[in-house]
Amino acid sequence: MKFNKTNTERLTNLFLQEQFPVLKQEISKVIEISVLHDTAQDHHYVRFICYTLLGLTAFEEKLYGDSCEYLTKSAIAKKSPVIASFGPNMLLAHQLSHKGYTKEVAEFLVHFEDISASSHFATFTPSAWISSLKSGKKPDFAQHVFMHLAPNKGLIESLKHYLKST
Repeated sequence: MKFNKTNTERLTNLFLQEQFPVLKQEISKVIEISVLHDTAQDHHYVRFICYTLLGLTAFEEKLYGDSCEYLTKSAIAKKSPVIASFGPNMLLAHQLSHKGYTKEVAEFLVHFEDISASSHFATFTPSAWISSLKSGKKPDFAQHVFMHLAPNKGLIESLKHYLKST
């Protein structure tokens, strides 16, 4: 199974178009195949994208507990070389932190603290974000809100519009 920006774009567009039943069905198939190839590092990345989108779907359905569970499951991404190099997408964490789930977001970020020093992006600072959350502030996740989910400019603009509407 090859997961590339076209797959990411398709799944993200299904989310933005609120085609949640179709999205869940497609993600279920992707995760099922991915689990069979658990030792392949790119499959951790695949599951990260899938769990993030499932978490955002649960968030939209006001199933915040489920959304937090998907955020936790997405921490499997730490095993992915892509995520370990650039850091994870923070859109779900952003949404949950603004809804008051700061403890859950901080617990998610703990999984990534050790990769911040090796990240190519100086803006990936999980330790600073955890401190902000613990002090009651909302961290600025910068470009990590769009990373991995938005492989093109049009999709980035769509995600920005989504953030403004929530």
